[in-house]
Order: sequence, then structure tokens, then C-alpha cells
Amino acid sequence: MPRRAEPPRLYLRKDDRTWIIRDRGKDLRTGCPESERERAETRLAEYLAEKHANKPAKGGKSDTVSIAEVLRVYVMEHAPTTADPKLVARFIEYLIPYWGEKKVSSIKGATCRKFAEGKTPAIARRSLETLRAAVNYFHKEYGLDPVPAFTMPTKATARERWLTRDEAAALLWAARRTPHLQRFIVIGLYTGTRSGAILGLKWLPSIDSGWIDLEAGVMHRSGAGQRKTKKRQPPAKLPPRLAVHLRRWKSMDKGIKHVVNWNGSSVQSIKKAFRSARKNASLSPDVIPHSLRHTAVTWLMQAGVDIWQVAGFVGMTVEMLEKTYGHHSPTFQKQASEAIRRA
Repeated sequence: MPRRAEPPRLYLRKDDRTWIIRDRGKDLRTGCPESERERAETRLAEYLAEKHANKPAKGGKSDTVSIAEVLRVYVMEHAPTTADPKLVARFIEYLIPYWGEKKVSSIKGATCRKFAEGKTPAIARRSLETLRAAVNYFHKEYGLDPVPAFTMPTKATARERWLTRDEAAALLWAARRTPHLQRFIVIGLYTGTRSGAILGLKWLPSIDSGWIDLEAGVMHRSGAGQRKTKKRQPPAKLPPRLAVHLRRWKSMDKGIKHVVNWNGSSVQSIKKAFRSARKNASLSPDVIPHSLRHTAVTWLMQAGVDIWQVAGFVGMTVEMLEKTYGHHSPTFQKQASEAIRRA
């Protein structure tokens, strides 16, 4: 049985450290250096959509407009200014094999359910949400008749796995021989910053990524030139203990740009190293890099920190904090429980 061909992927060239798109043995340059991973993701999304699109058919009947064209328009006109290119590219990779050759009129309950088969509910739902956003944008700009209705998989329950102090200590001990992972874990636990933002941190001011200002004691989670997305990345005051670690690391990193680095080079992913450390620490598989963010927020709530302070520090809405982490607060339903006791 022939081996299934891998879908187009981004690769970093070793010679000139630029991003290329590799598609079945063919390499296409994106024109993006190593530091512009986000722009390279946009190029990949455009390539995936264009590869399966027919000649543009701006607006019209849903049975004449291809889904590939709808995705192409969304990627090139709308997504670069409002969405995360990396996520858009990821979900288009899931969408194209099934939907790429179909017309918009084929979007029905049966086809949505068929698409979801063999995928996790979360992947299926997020992919269909991307497709729905693309269809709605196309209709708004060019018109579609009729606009299809989507049948979405059940929304997955949010993962709230957080680490106890002992579990966090075990994970750090397991990562002791992997310095870049250890730095990643420490920053995640102290600040609740998302993985991508941690990996992008630099020692000096940057336009395209976050950076550490040790003089002012502030961590800038994003660069001045980065596009604002729904994922909030506000600056954060450095906790004193983290600042101590950062000063020590910076003194070691003479001439190195990235805070989290491997032999001086930037780190694109820590998933493999994290899985290994998790296994060595005897932690359950539901502990993932994002668990560090859950842990930081949970510890702050357990300490009784004001909810507005927590929201501003980690970059989260107060509503999300109350919904997901409110039960960790010492004051959670305190008045109600005391009233019942007195009744």
C-alpha cells in the first residue's frame, strides 16, 4: 500500500534560516526569515487555499462558488488583519482535503457530520468555525445565495488541568537537563503566558515579538509591530523571583537574542521535550504546555488576588476568569454558604 503523501508544511532552511513550503518534494520560498514565522504561516494558508481554488467567482449562487475560493478570499483579504495566521493555516489544512473541491451549496448537516468523522470534536469544531467565518466574510463582501447553515460538533469542555506545587517541582526537576524547557516552564508558571509568546521572547526590544525589560521590570508579551488578536497579550510586571532567574539567564546569554533558546538559536516548539519531562515526572497525559497558564491563574486565585488584577496580569477577561477559575478563590460563594449555615 503506497504511503500517504504528507500535506504541505513549513520548513526552516538550515543554510539561510528562511521558511519554505514543502509540498510533495517541491520547495517554495515564502520570503520570510526565521523571525517571521507568523508571516510564513500566512503564506502557507494562502498557498493551501490557492492550490485548490478555481478562477475567482466573486459572489453569486452557492452552487457555483467553490469553497476553496471562499477560503482563498478569507485568507488573503480578512484573516491577515483579524485572525491568527498560524491557526487559520492549521484549520485550512484540515478543511481542504474534504471541502476543497466542493461548492458552498454542499455545506449541509450531513456533510458537516461526515467531515467531523475521525477527528476530535475540538478539531472538527474549530475547523468548521473557520469555514463558517470564511463563508460569512465572503457573503458580506461579495454575496452568496443562499448562505448555508452549519451543523457544529458539541463544544468540548474546557481543560482546566493545573499543577500542584509538588507536581510543578517534579516537572522542573525532570527538565533540569533541558535548559530551554526549564526556562519555558519557569516563565509559564510565574506569568501564565501562552506558549507562543514565551518562545518569542527576546532580551532586547523587538517589533515582531515580545521582549524582557529587566530595567523596568516588565515583560512585553508582544512586539510593537505585531497585529492585535483576540488572544490578549498585555505587558506584565515581572514577579521578583522570576526577575532573579531572568537576570542570571541574561548574564549567561551573551550575544543570544531569544530568552528560550537551544544552543543560541530560537526554539519553535517544546512539545516533544515537554512530553518527555512530563513522562519522567510521572504526570498524567492531560498535563500539556497550556497547563502552565492554568496553573498560574489557579495559584493566583487561590492566593486571593483581586480578580481584576489577575485578569490584567495574565491577559484574560474577567468573565472568563469567573467562569473557569472562580471556584478556586477563597471567597467563592462564601456569603451564600455562610447564610445557609446561619439559616
